[in-house]
Amino acid sequence: MAEFVSGSGATQGLAWRLLEAGNRLRTAEMLAGVLCLTLLGLALNAAVRLVERIVTVRIRVRR
Repeated sequence: MAEFVSGSGATQGLAWRLLEAGNRLRTAEMLAGVLCLTLLGLALNAAVRLVERIVTVRIRVRR
């Protein structure tokens, strides 16, 4: 999401590719970009959940 908001003007990155594919009506490229964003979001969510689980277990052990 930060790529969409930042407005850096760069012609690279996933957000730019999504917007460019949408402007040129390249549906397959758009769906591939959305799939990449989805997978990145799921991976980030899993990583945060893992860190949270590790931290909470360590806090419980110390008590």
